[in-house]
Amino acid sequence: QKRFAEAKRHFEKAGDLAMQNPEALPMVLETYLATKDLSVPERVTQQLMTANDPDPQLVFQVGLLLGRYGKSREAVAAFERIRERYPDRQALLLNLSAAQLEQGDANRAIQNLESLVNAHSVNPEVYLLLGEAYDKAGLAEKGYAAFNRAIEVAPKSEEGYLALSNFASAHQNNSFGLKTIERGLQQIPGSSKLLFQQGVLWALESNLEAAAQSFQMASQTDTAWGLPLLASGIVQLQAAKPQQAASTFRKAMGKLPGDYGPSYFLGTALTRAGAQSDPTQQKEVIVAFLNAVSLDPTNSQSRVALGQAYLATNQILPAVVELEKALQLDPRDSTALYQVGLAYRKQGRAREAETVLRRFQ
Repeated sequence: QKRFAEAKRHFEKAGDLAMQNPEALPMVLETYLATKDLSVPERVTQQLMTANDPDPQLVFQVGLLLGRYGKSREAVAAFERIRERYPDRQALLLNLSAAQLEQGDANRAIQNLESLVNAHSVNPEVYLLLGEAYDKAGLAEKGYAAFNRAIEVAPKSEEGYLALSNFASAHQNNSFGLKTIERGLQQIPGSSKLLFQQGVLWALESNLEAAAQSFQMASQTDTAWGLPLLASGIVQLQAAKPQQAASTFRKAMGKLPGDYGPSYFLGTALTRAGAQSDPTQQKEVIVAFLNAVSLDPTNSQSRVALGQAYLATNQILPAVVELEKALQLDPRDSTALYQVGLAYRKQGRAREAETVLRRFQ
């Protein structure tokens, strides 16, 4: 149920029954990784790496978890430990290569993946990962060929078309990316993922009307997916339609309850629509930015926007609190520096205002 804090309390009370039980160990390990308590993962990893004959299946599961939670170095070590013993060689080398890519070791990942291709693999995941590895190693032509091969192997899978179009866009060729998506839509008509990607590429090409149409179709195809709605609202903002965007962001909030984005952009849209002249909308702006901050307290942009909203309503003290927190998160945020300088002046803190504004300059 992903209630990791509660799970951790029970595992701690269970003691050795949890910590030394091979069947429970992956769940115990994920609980501690999810709660950012590395004491147990480090101990478990060390025990597995020094054991004379660790269970390959258990080590593999541990490697998967370490990779999922960003511990790529430890994941590589776990997979290497059972390299010659794990029965599913393809699964092992795929996950080992993914962890190596996370570490920035594209060349070793290429060696592992090419050994699977030489074994006549027809798994599209091999070619998708190989294309990413080639690209990171600066071998763009080989990357293109690998992504194209992934499409040939699985023409009814969205992943190949998405990967190749992303590759094309990263190499400043959005037009080829759009052609790739069209090719995918011929094979998978009405794919919400492909329609969404099409909208992103049209937006990058500054064709906001075409982007809006693609996002709308993606949203209609998958009504539960909130991301196309969020993207539609951003396009409406870019097209100088803030009231329409605000309405879209309100809908997106219901479909993306854990995402700060819809709330942040709702506050932005209302501000651009002239909320400063309407006390009711001013309150909605502050509530929107407060919600964005509560959903992601580490995002400095949301705190800057909330500080500005407080300043606009002459609430100087809470404005200073938010702007100072934003600067703690990003000391080089020029907007936060300028706004906190203005706020200090309003508080009569002239010397501090001068220091901050000098930093801004």
